[in-house]
Amino acid sequence: MTYWLRRASHRLSQAHALAAERLNLKPYEFAALSLIAGNPGITSSQLSTALGMRKPNFVGVLRDLESAGYVVRSVHAEDGRASALRATPTGFAAVARLSPLLRQVEAESIAGLTSRESACLFRLLRKVCSEPRCPGSSAPRSNTQQGPRVSP
Repeated sequence: MTYWLRRASHRLSQAHALAAERLNLKPYEFAALSLIAGNPGITSSQLSTALGMRKPNFVGVLRDLESAGYVVRSVHAEDGRASALRATPTGFAAVARLSPLLRQVEAESIAGLTSRESACLFRLLRKVCSEPRCPGSSAPRSNTQQGPRVSP
């Protein structure tokens, strides 16, 4: 099973990387930007957990998104020690431009499946990743098939 999961992941990752390159973004930068855009005020801690990244590795991602003008930080309203992250208009525009391309890549990757098979695939993948042994399982849940979504 691990072999097939890695092959599927690699195939989708390559396609996502090509799409993200159109905006000079790396796939993990776009993933972070998408979560920030969908969850205004998310903290860097919540975001790194949702993405399954260690905080020290995540600092550079935020710095690059901020430098590119996609994201701004402010003091979190509930926890003054934390930063609240928000997408800028440029960040929202990047998400709006790239999201349809990524949905197309995902649709092409499952084009050989019936709608029932693709629904089953997503259900099973969510189930596998919600098991306590799954890395990042404490990450906030998503209401979409793409991944975690954090409420503000």
